[in-house]
Amino acid sequence: MTLPSVLQALVLAKVKQLKRSTPKDRLADEQLEPYTQTLLYQEHGPFQVRQSALLLNCLQESNQRRTVERSWKQCEECVKLLDTSEEELSLRSRLSYGFAAHLSPKWQVQLQLVDLLRSLGMTKTALDICLRIHAWQQVIECYTSLELRHKAAEIIRQELEKKPTALLYCLLGDAIDDPSFYEQAWLYSKKTSGKAQAYWGNHFYRSADYAQAMDHFEISLEINNLQEAILLRCGYCAIQLERWEPAVKYYLAYTHLEPNGFESWNNLAKALIKLGDKQRAHRVLGEALKCNYSNWKVWENYMLVSVDTSHWDDAMRAYQRMAELKQHYLDQEVLTRIVYGVSKEDPAGSSALIKRLIKLLGQQSIQHGNEPLVWELAALVAQTPLKKAEKLVKSYRAYTPKHLGWETKSEHALKALDLCLEVCDLSVAAITEHIQEESEVMITSQLNSARLAGTSCLNALKRAINVDVSAEQTAKVEQLEKRIEDLTKIVQERMNASRS
Repeated sequence: MTLPSVLQALVLAKVKQLKRSTPKDRLADEQLEPYTQTLLYQEHGPFQVRQSALLLNCLQESNQRRTVERSWKQCEECVKLLDTSEEELSLRSRLSYGFAAHLSPKWQVQLQLVDLLRSLGMTKTALDICLRIHAWQQVIECYTSLELRHKAAEIIRQELEKKPTALLYCLLGDAIDDPSFYEQAWLYSKKTSGKAQAYWGNHFYRSADYAQAMDHFEISLEINNLQEAILLRCGYCAIQLERWEPAVKYYLAYTHLEPNGFESWNNLAKALIKLGDKQRAHRVLGEALKCNYSNWKVWENYMLVSVDTSHWDDAMRAYQRMAELKQHYLDQEVLTRIVYGVSKEDPAGSSALIKRLIKLLGQQSIQHGNEPLVWELAALVAQTPLKKAEKLVKSYRAYTPKHLGWETKSEHALKALDLCLEVCDLSVAAITEHIQEESEVMITSQLNSARLAGTSCLNALKRAINVDVSAEQTAKVEQLEKRIEDLTKIVQERMNASRS
């Protein structure tokens, strides 16, 4: 379908408006693609509209590895069209809809081609174009890539003799690494050039002199506070110098201009944490996750801050995501804080948080069945004495092989005794406190498991030779022996009752 020229210009204007008002990402390019393709497939239309549509398409395709070469060829064709249009088209045809199509100067199109050539490694070809259009900044970058910076300095000196400018002084400073030329640029501009201060700051930034770099960046930002790269570098300098308030100021300003960079959000959160504002840092890290959902470092920071600020739901979500991103992930300290935090917040254990925590600990128990602490934490949030006892038995069975020779070390022996005593008490409590789904057979089985665990613990302690036993350990051994006797009687009574 062929659209009238006016409609083509309107479609192009819509594309330009969307391009400026949407974030720079792949999704936005996909949304604009139908518009640009419609314009490119028109058989007839204004020359400038078609040219602008082709350049937009080049820009979109240059961001993808598989289409960047096609983008280069299209951009090269645009430059050739501009060179030959004077001969092939009349002045009226060339200027028709020029303002409606946002007519780009020829040198801008050539600079777009230069960027594409450099991204494909064709630096010498890009250099030839830069020299032709006097794009001195790109000339220096090309010569630097080719390790020929002395040639860049020669060309800039020639241009300075013709007509000195603040930018040329800055570029000469870059070419020969001499900061005196940045000062010369600053004085030449009568102390009004923010760019001169930015170049000056970049010189110190490259040499890791962050204090001096920050001083120059701040002057540059006072003149023009919409420099994204300078805001980012100034924030980084502030972090390196541990100046947390300026770091917050500059990273916050950067995120207002460019909200899609997860690193800036992450660094902003770090500065806020250092200032003690963890609640705000928690919200900021949430923004960082929107920008990069698969970065485990951001998730870890989010998890730790969520724990510190008692956002237990977010902490569990972050822990679960960490387990997905990192194989065999386990952070016992974080799990412990989450369990005790949620238990304190909801002692009755009836909230959705407890249910989610039980699910999380269930997953961790499957992945880390040989970790006694995981089973202990799972027992803490279990709903009934029977379930608590089952998990503590597994904790005891994981504890003894993990701490070889535990029976000879007082600390480990006391821990094993405590686990067995608690298992015995909970197993007995399960006789009277159980839910409908927990049958008598299950309770009897658990009583037997508790008795066997306690017996194995006592036998191991009795086999230990030449060990100094504390009074506390002796008392607990006696308590456990009494519990096992009681359990044996209870099990026998229950078995006799079931037979009769």
